[in-house]
Amino acid sequence: MSIKFAAELPGKVPASVYVYRLAAPKVTPRAVARVSERFGLTGKAPDFGLSEDWTTYLEGRYRISVHRVSGALSYQHRDKYGMETNEAFTLSDRDSTRLALSFLKRSAVIPLKEAVFHKVTHLRSGTGDVRGGPREEKLLDAGVIYRRTVDGIPVEGPGGFAMVNIDPEKAVVGLRAVWRPVQKRLARVKLISPDEAMSAIRELTARLYGDTTVTQATFGYFEQGELDRQVYLQPAYCFVYQVRNGDVTHKSIEVIGAGERSFAPLKGEKRFPAPPQPRRKVPAPRRESEVQSLADTLTMSTMRPGRKGRPVTAG
Repeated sequence: MSIKFAAELPGKVPASVYVYRLAAPKVTPRAVARVSERFGLTGKAPDFGLSEDWTTYLEGRYRISVHRVSGALSYQHRDKYGMETNEAFTLSDRDSTRLALSFLKRSAVIPLKEAVFHKVTHLRSGTGDVRGGPREEKLLDAGVIYRRTVDGIPVEGPGGFAMVNIDPEKAVVGLRAVWRPVQKRLARVKLISPDEAMSAIRELTARLYGDTTVTQATFGYFEQGELDRQVYLQPAYCFVYQVRNGDVTHKSIEVIGAGERSFAPLKGEKRFPAPPQPRRKVPAPRRESEVQSLADTLTMSTMRPGRKGRPVTAG
């Protein structure tokens, strides 16, 4: 089985970096209402929603939700976010980015000194003719994404981002952010080299069935997703790879700790963990007398009477 690197890690990384303790989120209905004031709302409406993981504040047509474990933030206009309108979206990426940055400055929901522009994405809708006619595609909004940095080092993983959604009327109709605040510096750790990380991913993929292609290889701090509890911000090498075995291809992600010292697992818990499998019971060995008794029983069960009354062994 082979491994091919379509992407490689940077040649140089710092000799050491800090590990940070992250602030635990304090999520109460009143705290979420105060967050709404950053978006120009009053924070005085009486409508709240509580689910297993999210606390939600409702005011007018706006919904603000904060995840109680991760502190992830969601802001939505309930009538416009992700909705298709008759108006075409014609705003340029530059203008979309300008509006998004202005919104982030006013709301101050993330520290802009840590934010780096990443890219602009678009939600699209399409229609087609069942007879194979031309397909029409339409842009619905712009999603302007900013990624996080800490000490000038990029933050990788499903967290460490903010995305601002802008509709055809040039209004901000949504925001999603996973940006855990830093509480304090905990310790400084030495880093393993990129070559050591590459050796680790080679060793891991050598046990897989199929040919492996590494499509992304990055170094940075690793921040988990919006459903995960995370206490420490630690350095890591992140790999995205595809494994092809015959006609079957699947994509996987591997996160390798970059610090010589680890403070906690880097990846969160599985969303749908497999239930524990019961142990297989191994029958106890039979005694010689039991074996002989079983053999006699089987011999008797395979005999049937012959035409002259003599037993005939079934063959």
